[in-house]
Amino acid sequence: MENPNLEYYEELIHAEDAIQFDGLNYAIVGTSHDGYYVYDYDRMIQCFVEDSEMTEEEAIEWIDFNVLGINGGEGFVILYSNESI
Repeated sequence: MENPNLEYYEELIHAEDAIQFDGLNYAIVGTSHDGYYVYDYDRMIQCFVEDSEMTEEEAIEWIDFNVLGINGGEGFVILYSNESI
């Protein structure tokens, strides 16, 4: 999935420890005032369901363990929303 705003967001990142997750560019919805990428949780799920052919439940479990657990939550921001997939 493509994110047409990715180049713009990349220009705004200034934190040395900012994390850009592979395969989740579509889920980037902005940047924080600290210079980190802001990811939309629902879009993260959508990326794994569509690109990795996971079920929604598998994607949630994978994200919760392998993404949210990275770096103790430092280096990125997760935005939880009610956007439907």
